[in-house]
Amino acid sequence: MTVQTVKEFAERNPYPVVAEIGVGVGATSVELARAFGNRGELHLFDFEGRVSRVIKDLEQLGFRNAIGYENWKRHGVAAIGR
Repeated sequence: MTVQTVKEFAERNPYPVVAEIGVGVGATSVELARAFGNRGELHLFDFEGRVSRVIKDLEQLGFRNAIGYENWKRHGVAAIGR
């Protein structure tokens, strides 16, 4: 799914929900958050440390609709955010 496809989805849905698997540095996460405009839920998945940094960056930009899930040592999942 491309960012443009998600933007179109967000425009058609009052409460969009999307998961991003592998957030990396968060560039796509920021674009998705902008498309959502603090509506719906953006679920972010990646390894320990990456997601918490992206959540922090999103919060500094004013976005509060991201929920993070970090994997520890490639095993297990912990929810962060919200």
